[in-house]
Amino acid sequence: MSIVLSTRDLALTLGKKDALAGVNLDIRAKELVSIVGPNGAGKSTLLKCAMRIYKGFRGSLEVFERDVTGYAQKELARAMSYVPQAAGVGLDYTVREFVSMGRYPHSTPFSSFTAKDKQAVDMAIELTDLRDLVSRTLPTLSGGERQRVLIAGAIAQEARILLLDEPTAFLDPKHQHDVHRVLAKLNRDLEVTIVMVTHELNCASLWSDRVVALRDGRVVFEGPGGDLMDEEVLRRVFDESFVLVRHP
Repeated sequence: MSIVLSTRDLALTLGKKDALAGVNLDIRAKELVSIVGPNGAGKSTLLKCAMRIYKGFRGSLEVFERDVTGYAQKELARAMSYVPQAAGVGLDYTVREFVSMGRYPHSTPFSSFTAKDKQAVDMAIELTDLRDLVSRTLPTLSGGERQRVLIAGAIAQEARILLLDEPTAFLDPKHQHDVHRVLAKLNRDLEVTIVMVTHELNCASLWSDRVVALRDGRVVFEGPGGDLMDEEVLRRVFDESFVLVRHP
């Protein structure tokens, strides 16, 4: 299976701290990968390097076997979409208006909304089960509904890689499950590669093809989701003891 996102000796210093310290990682096409680790481990930083939000990194970072620094901005947006952590909720757009903004990599300042654009937006709304909310504005939605709108906007980009930074943060178990269900369907049915930062270890173990754990900017574990749930592995990642119960 082809490699769609790859890092070699990826390092980044923020202030006086090494936020990333030599990360080597290969993400394969059609994978669903969760990135876990304690606060400050470099999880969000890794995604921000991939999206060139942080540009001063050392080492290499390739997207579809091309150095990420060689992409034009819209070209990169056609390759990868990104749902950031704790996105603002005060934007007074309707659901359809916000999802439609995801089509910006495929448009020019003077181009009109095309039939293909509408089809992509409709598909994103359908996949995220937002049909009954298209006329609502973002501030009127619940946290779980709003998170699905953010994901729908990323889906509308039609990128082959989707990066998400804690997409289920602050959501109750039902809405967490709704978001994971959408991501699993996107990964399975549309074969979109998904890389997700999360603190939800159970979800990472159950939903992921592979889990990568960072600590102090380094990869300290990488393996199938089920292998994360091991006392020694969890202690190495979090420096804390866990009580494990076998899932039925």
